[in-house]
Amino acid sequence: VNSNAWAAFMQGASRVRGVSPFNVADLFRKVAEGDGSFLPLPAEPGAPDPTLAPPSANAVDAVRRLLELPEQQGVTGYVALQAGASEERRRWPAEHFAALGERLWREEGLCPVLLGSSAEKDLVTRVAGLMDAPSVNLAGKTSLGELGAVLQACRLLVSNDTGTLHLASGLGMPVLGIFLATAQPWDTGPFRAGNCSLEPDMECHPCAFGKECPRDEACRRAVGMETVAGLALHFVRTGQWGGAASYAGVRAWESCLDEDGFMGLRSLSGHDAEDRSRWLDEQRRLYRQFLDRDQSAVFSPVMPNVPLGLSAPVAEALRKDLYAAVTLLDALIQQGQLLLVKPLPQIKERFFASFTRIGVLLQESPHLAALRLMWMEDTSGSEDLDRALRLAGQYHALLSCCMQRVAQ
Repeated sequence: VNSNAWAAFMQGASRVRGVSPFNVADLFRKVAEGDGSFLPLPAEPGAPDPTLAPPSANAVDAVRRLLELPEQQGVTGYVALQAGASEERRRWPAEHFAALGERLWREEGLCPVLLGSSAEKDLVTRVAGLMDAPSVNLAGKTSLGELGAVLQACRLLVSNDTGTLHLASGLGMPVLGIFLATAQPWDTGPFRAGNCSLEPDMECHPCAFGKECPRDEACRRAVGMETVAGLALHFVRTGQWGGAASYAGVRAWESCLDEDGFMGLRSLSGHDAEDRSRWLDEQRRLYRQFLDRDQSAVFSPVMPNVPLGLSAPVAEALRKDLYAAVTLLDALIQQGQLLLVKPLPQIKERFFASFTRIGVLLQESPHLAALRLMWMEDTSGSEDLDRALRLAGQYHALLSCCMQRVAQ
């Protein structure tokens, strides 16, 4: 059961990769705020507070013993590496993690701490064997609380998109995340400002769930070790992101809070001017207004003054989908107004059939698919004609606004 518009949007966006402009933690937060049985996250005015409870004293003591390297000289600190992920295709290559650990040890004296679950012991042992540097292998050796203590004892975590990454971010630890295959920073990036996320600069990224990759998982090789090492070394030296020799093949992002207090991304690699980034930003502005709207009132979105500036091919593809949706909504509203005057069964049948046609159109659009489930939720289970017309008018206002922005 979806308690509000945010809940319906979250479900719809989770089914189609690449169409949600919101971090999932922000979606959870907005769902909670809209339901009186839940309390919103404690927050400073305009900004979420994602801080988790710190590890216990017992966990800290246990980790101190695990990290002791009595025979090793020159250890200036620790860096955590998480080589595992839920799927093989979401894992940065083991040899890259090993080479990164060597660089951090050789240049900064940072001892790699290799993390992973019990099921990832073989993978972590392989990384350790490929590495010409001292390391601490903790795969399968820590409780959740002890894992948190390990993370807080390290200068930096370099990780695939895993629970370890989000635990570290919640504990306030600097994170450099690598997002491959179905993982992308826009929706599952670390929920804290000042962290860094990398994804392959490929048109097919992120890929769909349950689909075979026709490119032999090329995204796993697109994020180069030199880029990751440059970012990691620059951060441990300066506390700032940047410093990569090259961002070739990579989209690099630093997480930040936007003007509405939502977690957003700032490009480190010049990708914020691309069509994909511009359209995601536009959806953040317009969809937030729509999801927060008063469903009993007329919806009048506030449009930015600056042009959207999409390239001609992308603007034309978007305009085509939006025009088709707006045209269908126009027809639906006209049918509804006629039905108010002449409540004939055949007109009513055509009217409600149009609702289904609009849902199909939204589902088939790669740009608008996240709205489909919300549309179906909004319009199902009700024979109230006035409410149906009001909803149609609200969606018409949203999509007409999107069409105007795309034309700029």
